[in-house]
Amino acid sequence: MSADNTVYKINSPRIIHETIDRDTVVIDTESGVYFNISGSGTLLFQMLESGADVAHLSKDLTSRAGADLATVQQDVSAFVARLLAEELIVAVAEATSADARPEWREIGGEAYEPPVIQKFTDMAELLLVDPIHEVDERGWPHKA
Repeated sequence: MSADNTVYKINSPRIIHETIDRDTVVIDTESGVYFNISGSGTLLFQMLESGADVAHLSKDLTSRAGADLATVQQDVSAFVARLLAEELIVAVAEATSADARPEWREIGGEAYEPPVIQKFTDMAELLLVDPIHEVDERGWPHKA
């Protein structure tokens, strides 16, 4: 797969996340490490939920924020590379011109902010001990 046309998606069910206001909290359920994503990273992570390639992410973010495409492409490429390195996203396919772009929640109109990702390891042991990790298809809690 070529890096430019690769479609990436959130590595679920391993990765869980929640967006609150302008920040996205992401938890790796296998390692217990959690992340805070902010700036344009919040929108980018939401876009990755339905799958996207770097080119579409960059173009969409540029049109929403009115930023310079070259700057945005560089920031998005670095952000995606970091998400891949942390195993928060996975490559799922190679995009073709026939691929339909998913409809993403309308966010935009704000000034461009580079995507930011912060990694936290301080709660890893506690998150891994949490009984939520013992969940099966029935959910939690349930009667035995």
